[in-house]
Amino acid sequence: MLKLAFATSRGRTLSLAGSFLALFFAVVLIVSCGLLLESGVRARIPTERYGAAPVVVAGQQKVTFVKGEADIGLSLSEPVAIPAALAEKIAKVPGVTGVVPETAFPVGLAGTE
Repeated sequence: MLKLAFATSRGRTLSLAGSFLALFFAVVLIVSCGLLLESGVRARIPTERYGAAPVVVAGQQKVTFVKGEADIGLSLSEPVAIPAALAEKIAKVPGVTGVVPETAFPVGLAGTE
């Protein structure tokens, strides 16, 4: 049986090499996805982002829309950022020992409207 398989593969060496190359890339893809999954499961990122801060200054977490005579209020899921220039004003308040502004920046795709 093996003699027949080797005899057949001699005439089709390119297709045999292509099959092994496709199998190799499939294994690489599966292993890399497994590594990503495993690193995500084992990650020990603390959930308390502002846990060490005694006071956190943030914007209003609610947006209110006026529709006719009714006010519709929606809560926001993410913290609302305040201007970084406000950190200087907060640092001048008596009793404040230090101010650390959060540095985040917007990212946009080039060529989008």
